[in-house]
Amino acid sequence: MQELNLSNLVELRYYEEAAALYARWPNNDRFMPRDFQYTFTLLIDTIEKFKVKKLIIDSGSNYNNLSESDYRYISELLFSGLMYAGIEKVARIFSPFAGIEENFKKHNQQVRNEMGAGFELQNFANLESALTWLKAESNS
Repeated sequence: MQELNLSNLVELRYYEEAAALYARWPNNDRFMPRDFQYTFTLLIDTIEKFKVKKLIIDSGSNYNNLSESDYRYISELLFSGLMYAGIEKVARIFSPFAGIEENFKKHNQQVRNEMGAGFELQNFANLESALTWLKAESNS
């Protein structure tokens, strides 16, 4: 694992064994949508620079639920950027908090369908499961 210190607003690591970039934002707060634009640009730049095709998004430590409009805005920004950057697989570590997962379930597939997002997306309980899935996929 290699730490990429680009900002204190997003934690990025690269897992060579799975050829995957890991991204974790600090807990959601009312400034998340504004800060997300900046950190998301860093994420997309990193994906493009290193030609990353697999991404792990860790929502496991998020416990503040965003408004539906903020969640949808972030989802649209995220998915459009990932499509633009050529991501093929996304492993998402889910939040243990029901409100966040309800928003994810409500908006994820709808936004992806509207945008025509072609990347695979799977949810996992922990990092180890996500890495196992990404490594198995790379061996097929």
